Amino acid sequence: ARVPRTLWEICIAVIATRAKSSNPIFCLVLALMTISTALIDIFIWAPGFAMFASFETCTGGGIFSRQPKICKTDYVKGAGRLFTSVQSLLTGLFYLVTSVVSWSVFVDERDSKIAI
Repeated sequence: ARVPRTLWEICIAVIATRAKSSNPIFCLVLALMTISTALIDIFIWAPGFAMFASFETCTGGGIFSRQPKICKTDYVKGAGRLFTSVQSLLTGLFYLVTSVVSWSVFVDERDSKIAI
């Protein structure tokens, strides 16, 4: 799952470098790319990682197991997943701000061309 996301990040970087040109369509494409990334990070990945953050490691107690379920507290496992959830949330907020800025640049350039 990391390879497609890495390729998507490279595409965003390429469009961001092209958005510096005078063509406002790149700003629009950048806004659309970053808003979709932001919404997926904020509303899918961050809650998904947080939902499955568990501070316990359990053994036994399965459907076909005759052994009782034994759980031990594991702070490292839960902290790692919570850190990933916070990282996804902050990345999503970064992309949300980037999308708003790119959209405002697109609208300003479009309106300045219409006014002339």
